[in-house]
Amino acid sequence: MGHEHRRYCCFCVPLRFAVFIISIALLGIAAATSYQKYKANEASDDTVKIVIYVTAGVQAFVALVGLLAVITKSKPVTTFFSVLWWILTLAVAGLSIVNIVLLTTRDRGLGHDICRTALSENTPVPSEDDVETCYKWSVIISAIVIVVQFIVNAVCGWIILNYRREVNMATLRKKTFAASVHLHAHTSTTTTA
Repeated sequence: MGHEHRRYCCFCVPLRFAVFIISIALLGIAAATSYQKYKANEASDDTVKIVIYVTAGVQAFVALVGLLAVITKSKPVTTFFSVLWWILTLAVAGLSIVNIVLLTTRDRGLGHDICRTALSENTPVPSEDDVETCYKWSVIISAIVIVVQFIVNAVCGWIILNYRREVNMATLRKKTFAASVHLHAHTSTTTTA
């Protein structure tokens, strides 16, 4: 059996290798963002730290399942990874949207305070117009980041889904080949007897 049924990502990268890269990238992202969030919230209560650890744990788990799917080429593991990826993508998108909504409603004052503090590093007393402009741009940039993040996660999910299809087809080909060998062996013994 050759690689005649192999599918590619970006025209030249085998899907299996692409899923490996996605999984390694997710592990790196989980580590980096967890460290960054932990450092930013060192003075926070234990609840925030627990959320950071749980988030990192979930991302690391999904990444490790992805690596396991690449190593084993197992249909159930690959399917499980694909489902986990889409759940993670939707959860991240949903939580990000909730954060934007909170930032523009309930935490609007906090957003202004953060902008005021950042602007006061350059100007002793920033104007309210400058603070409002900073706040609006922060919300716009956050929304753009959410959209880009969702698009990247969706493309990765599409790659993972195609890898799952490739694994399913390989499994089906193996079963078909085994059945044909068994059928050929059975018909050979009945015709010679």
